[in-house]
Amino acid sequence: MFSKGTEREDIISRCRQDNSNYNILPSYHMDKGIVKKKLNPGDEVYQFHHEPPAYNSSACLDPTISVQSFNSCSENTITVLDNLDSLASLQDMVKQDIFFTNDDIEATEKPVLINNETLEYKQGDTIRGYITIENLTSKAIPLNVYYVLFEGIYCKDRKCDKFLQMIDFKASLNYDSTETLIDRDDGTYLTMGTTLLPKIKYKRFFTFRVPSSLLECACGNHLGNHLKTPPSCGDDINDLMPASIRYNIRSALICNKNNEYYILADITRPVRIIPRADRPVKDSNNALNSMCKSLLDEVDSELSSSSGRYLKSRYKIGSYVDQLQFTHTESHEFSAISKNRRITTNVHNREYKFKYYPPHLCHIPQSLEIPVDLVYDSTTEPLPVIKRVSCELVVVSINSTDYSIPQEIDHNLLFLKQTNLTFDDLVIRPALMLLKEINKLRKQIPSFTPDPQSMSNLKCLSYLSTSYVTTSIDTNVTMDVSRSLKSQHTRTMQLHLNLNSMYIKDSDKAIKSNRFGSFCLLPSFQSCKLVRMYYMRVILHLHNEDMTIHVPITVE
Repeated sequence: MFSKGTEREDIISRCRQDNSNYNILPSYHMDKGIVKKKLNPGDEVYQFHHEPPAYNSSACLDPTISVQSFNSCSENTITVLDNLDSLASLQDMVKQDIFFTNDDIEATEKPVLINNETLEYKQGDTIRGYITIENLTSKAIPLNVYYVLFEGIYCKDRKCDKFLQMIDFKASLNYDSTETLIDRDDGTYLTMGTTLLPKIKYKRFFTFRVPSSLLECACGNHLGNHLKTPPSCGDDINDLMPASIRYNIRSALICNKNNEYYILADITRPVRIIPRADRPVKDSNNALNSMCKSLLDEVDSELSSSSGRYLKSRYKIGSYVDQLQFTHTESHEFSAISKNRRITTNVHNREYKFKYYPPHLCHIPQSLEIPVDLVYDSTTEPLPVIKRVSCELVVVSINSTDYSIPQEIDHNLLFLKQTNLTFDDLVIRPALMLLKEINKLRKQIPSFTPDPQSMSNLKCLSYLSTSYVTTSIDTNVTMDVSRSLKSQHTRTMQLHLNLNSMYIKDSDKAIKSNRFGSFCLLPSFQSCKLVRMYYMRVILHLHNEDMTIHVPITVE
C-alpha cells in the first residue's frame, strides 16, 4: 500500500530531493568496507539528516565502519568495489537505464529529462538524474549489493586507472520496508528492498556534485595543478588527445550465488566535464634543477671516494645534468635574432589566451592579436622586407602510463627559442641518458644507492610519451610607423590571427575533418597522467632566412 495526499507527496519529495548535498560523498574509500547495509526506514532519517561530509583528505583514511562477518566465499568482500570490473556477469536478468534531469525542479514536480550528450559540467555543478531497474524474469531475485557511482577514469593503450570514484549512499541504499511507494507518474517503485520482484520496475534518484579538486592522496607528489579535476578528453570528441579521461555515472547490482559474487546488471552513462581554467604553472625549472643537483651531488660524493676510472662516467652524467638544467628565458621576452645579428624580434611575455568552445560552438568567431617588436641595428638603412608571416599553433600532449608525472610543467620546458627543439629533446632524452648513466654507475659501484625518490622521478621523466599536432592559422599583419632611436630602427608589427581558420598543417584544408570545428582545443590542464599545453610558433620569412619566435598560449 502507498500513502495518500500530502503524506505521499512528502515521501516522494524525500526520495527525489533528500538525495541532495549530504549524499555527495568525498570518495568511495569511505564505503569500501560496506558490502551490504540493511536499514529500517526510521534509521534512514537518522543516517542522512546531517551536514554534508567535507571533501578533504580525511576520506583517504582507512574505513572505520565495522563490517559484519561473512562466510568463506566473502573473505575479500571488503574489496568488492575494487573488483567490480572483474566479477562474472549474469546476463539478461535485470534491465537498467540512466536518465539525467535538470537541476532546478521542485521536489514534487515531475523531473524534466535533459539531453546529456552535448551538456558540459564544470566544478561545483550538480549532476542529477534517476536510474530505472527492472527484473525481467518471472522469479524474485535476491540483491546483495547495489552501488550508484560517479567515476573518473584515465585510459591509455587499454590500460585504465580510476582517479575518482564517488558513491551516492542514498541512491545505493536498499532496505526491506513495510511501505511500498509508487510514483503515480509512471508506476515505478520508489523503494527497493533486498529482493527484486518479478516484472517490477524500480526508480532510484541520484545526485553528484562535480568536485573542484581531487583528494590530496590522489597525487603522491602533492602538486597543486595535478589535484585539479581534469577535463573529459580523448573519446567521442576529436580533441587531438592520444589518451582519454572519461567520467561516468555507473549503476551496478551484485548478487551472491553459490558463495560467489556476480554482476546482475551494470550500466554506465558518460558525463562530460570541462572545468573552468585555473592558475597557470610558473617556472617549473627549479624543481627539475633541484632534482638534478641532488643526483649530481650524490654521484660526486660517491666518485670522490672511488677510483679515477669512473671519471668518464662522471663527465657524461654532468653533461646530461647540464642539458636538463637549462633556463630558457633570460628576460621577460620571447625573442629571436637574425643570423647576422642585425635584427631582433621580441614578443613580450604576457599571457596570450583564447577561450575553449565545445565542437558544436566552434563556429563562434575567435581572434587573437600578438604584437611583435622589430629592432634593426642601424638607423641609416631601412628595415629588411618581411616577405610573409606564418603562425602555427602547436598542440602538445604529454602522458604517462605507468608512473605519475613528478612535476608541473611550464612553457619554458616545451621549446628553446629560435630552435625546433621540443620537450622530447629538452627533457625526455637527457633524462633517459642520465638514467642510463646512473644505472651504469650503480653496476660499477654496488655501494652507490642514489635517492629512491629522485630515481623514481627521473625514471618517470625518461618514459613520458608525447604527441605534437601543428595547426596553421590565417594571419593578417599590420605595421606601424617606424621609429628611429640612437643607433636602432624599431617597428611594431601587429599579428591578427583568425582562430576559426585553423587547420591541421600539411593537410588538405578543403577536407572538413582537417579544419577547426571538426576538432576542438581542450582547456590547458595538467594531471598526474596527462598534460595538455599550447604555444604559438611565429615565423618571420625574410629574404634569405627565417626567424622563429615561440609564444606561450593558454586555452581556458
